[in-house]
Amino acid sequence: MPRILLAEPLDADAEARLEAAGEVIRPADADPDTMARLVVDCDALVARTQTPVTRELLRVGRRLRVVGVAGVGVDR
Repeated sequence: MPRILLAEPLDADAEARLEAAGEVIRPADADPDTMARLVVDCDALVARTQTPVTRELLRVGRRLRVVGVAGVGVDR
């Protein structure tokens, strides 16, 4: 079962779909150290605008197969 790091809350329907697809990990906060510690064992990362997806976060997330940003625009 894939592990999905959900960096910030989504609407209930979106979260239910993620839960049906795998184990959803919800961090207590979006602190970079917390995110780096949790992403190590995750297959997917779902972020929003408040969570910076940095080069370092991607480097430690070696297991990641997908990174998604819930939102619109080109500011990411």
